[in-house]
Amino acid sequence: MVIWIVGFLAAVSSVVHADTLYKCSNSDGLITYTNQKTAGKQCTVLSKTPSSAPRSAGSTRVTQATPSGFPKVSGTQQRTRDTDRRAILEEELAAERKKLDALVPIVPESQEARRHHEHNIEALKKELEKLR
Repeated sequence: MVIWIVGFLAAVSSVVHADTLYKCSNSDGLITYTNQKTAGKQCTVLSKTPSSAPRSAGSTRVTQATPSGFPKVSGTQQRTRDTDRRAILEEELAAERKKLDALVPIVPESQEARRHHEHNIEALKKELEKLR
């Protein structure tokens, strides 16, 4: 539950600009984190930031200048790193598929391991898609 809330807050924080963050709980004890105080819930202020210039609806990224001493990588070196990363991910994907294939006999004890390897395979596929 906590992981879901943290993930939700991370997703919302990149889209919504809130000056105040509330932690609210209802009569059942369900805790909600929000930027809007809700009637009928007990809310406490977690953080309050001074309001700055309003953001436009499309601006979700803040660009900052790179510090002068920040290390830089050439385009060739970055492509080499990307190629290496792809190779590593493909090796991990092949290893996970091999482990999953080894679990072919459906034995109740192997179901959790099977789900684990299937989850890893999906995660690796998503990472490889990001590189395309």
